[in-house]
Parts: sequence; C-alpha cells; structure tokens
Amino acid sequence: MPSRVSAASELLVVCLEKLRMMIEPDYGLLDELFSLKALSREQYNLIRSITAGVYQRNDKLLEVCQYVSKSNAGVLIEALQKTEQQHVVNYMQGN
Repeated sequence: MPSRVSAASELLVVCLEKLRMMIEPDYGLLDELFSLKALSREQYNLIRSITAGVYQRNDKLLEVCQYVSKSNAGVLIEALQKTEQQHVVNYMQGN
C-alpha cells in the first residue's frame, strides 16, 4: 500500500503534467506575471529564451512558480484569468 507522501507526490506529478499541457505562456501570461512582479526580469527572459517548445517553457514556468511564496499564490490564478485561461484556473481549483 503506497504511503500518503508517495500518493501526494504522484498526484502533484499528474497535476503538473496536466498544467504543462494546458497553460499557454506565449500570449500574455508571461507578460502578466512579470507586470504582477511574480517573475523577475531574469526569470521572464530565461523562460522567453527557451526555443525548444511551449512545453519546455511551461516546465520552466511551473518550476519558477513552485518557489512563489504563499502570499503570492493567487498571482498565477490572477494572471491566468487576465489572459483568458479560466479553464486552467478551473482545473487548479478542482471545478
């Protein structure tokens, strides 16, 4: 029987993989996160410079977002809403 920790870890991996496929970073999301100060200029430029593809940019974006403090946790949701990605917000909130 798997432990709660491994089950939670597995769920997180599944959620991140789904978010990786759903998020569209190239049409305003990165700009919005930068304007909300959720991304530094260095982080913004690093993510934008990834030319391998959208999923690789999403990987880096999600990696950076994992380090956002809890007080700024709503910033990603706000940015997703402002860039018309409500379906991602709904998924994140379990709706």
